[in-house]
Amino acid sequence: MRPAVDNVQIIKTNNIPAYAVWVLPYNDYKKLSSQLHHEKEGDRIPHEVVSYMIDHDCSIVKAWRIHLKKTQKEVAERMKVTQGTYSTIENSKTNQKATLDKLAYALEISTEQLDVYD
Repeated sequence: MRPAVDNVQIIKTNNIPAYAVWVLPYNDYKKLSSQLHHEKEGDRIPHEVVSYMIDHDCSIVKAWRIHLKKTQKEVAERMKVTQGTYSTIENSKTNQKATLDKLAYALEISTEQLDVYD
């Protein structure tokens, strides 16, 4: 996707041209942004995580925790919940978005990396 020459805006400082900026229609921006987001290396799920899930028939949360070499206690502390609560979350088949956000923060990954069905 190449910007058209007619989508250029000139930004002036003290009435003197300072910047030439290509303007991208918002829908094109969203499409491009979405494509770039999905291509980022950081949003991928490592093969080891998926393999652990399959080999041990466990949740992606547990597989990530094991992959990152963290204990339940460490993750629970970062989430500010008890280890028992964390264990319930880790073994749950579904979690609320807010819980997934906290999990992602605690594991230092993106929320999207906790969704194998994305």
